[in-house]
This record gives sequence, structure tokens and C-alpha cells, in this order.
Amino acid sequence: MAPVTGTVTLHHQWGFGPAEMTTIPANGILSFELQDGSDILVWRTTVGRDGKAVTFHTGYVVTADGRVTQLRRGDFTMTPTRFCRRDVTCRYPVSWDINVKGLRLHADAALDAAELRPTRHPEVLALWRTYSVPYWDGETSISGDATGRGWANETNYCLA
Repeated sequence: MAPVTGTVTLHHQWGFGPAEMTTIPANGILSFELQDGSDILVWRTTVGRDGKAVTFHTGYVVTADGRVTQLRRGDFTMTPTRFCRRDVTCRYPVSWDINVKGLRLHADAALDAAELRPTRHPEVLALWRTYSVPYWDGETSISGDATGRGWANETNYCLA
């Protein structure tokens, strides 16, 4: 074991996996730690199947002094600007333009090829397909009206 120093972000998603099964892509969570000490999280997820889906937009801005503002649909936009293609059936957004209440940010992946493929616990994978699909998870650099670093998590872009 070796000693380490630095900061860490704990990203833990709460929810009921089978309800998130979808045939519609575009689930993304982007979180940012900005140089001014503020934090931003934006989340867009689609739940449902067979054309009967609902997309939720939510998030938070936490100022350097700890004030929290919840974000809702219309408070922010997330627009992919560049993709990493795994193969002809699959591509992940690896750069995003984000506008949060007029604050324009750009998130760019530190490493494009950051796809993860769950392989453990086959009994869970058999029951909940959501947890058996590959997903993209990785560090981002933040530029634009503010600078910093972030993390992106994207699911249901590549279903096989």
C-alpha cells in the first residue's frame, strides 16, 4: 500500500435500476468543481420504454460559501459537441457545451476511450439489464466563463 494525497468526489446514484431501463439514449450526469470554489451538477435522464418515455432535468449549484440552488428544466442546457466512436453501433459524447443560468461552460474529456463494461455479479445483470450495458465514465476539464475540473457519467448510449 502507498500513501496518497489529493481530493476526491464521491458519486453515488440512488434509485431503482429497472425503472431506468430505456430504449432511448441520452442519460448524462456532469459534475464540476470550479476554481472559484463553487460546484455544479447537471443531470438529464430518460426513463421509460417503447416510445413512452419522460426526460428529467435536474441539478444543483453550490456556491463557495455553501448556498445551494436546485436546477430544473429550463435552468440549464447540455449539448454534446464531440463524440468518441467505439464502433459503428456506439458513440459517446466526450465534450459538452453547458449553459447554467447564463454561465457558459465547456466540458472536455481527459480521455476519450473511457467506456466501462460491467462483468461481475451475473445474477444482477440477468435481472437488471440497465446494469449490464456499457457506460462512459471519466474526468473532464472545464473551460468557458469559469474553469475547473469535472466528471461525466453517460449511460444508455451504447446498449450492447
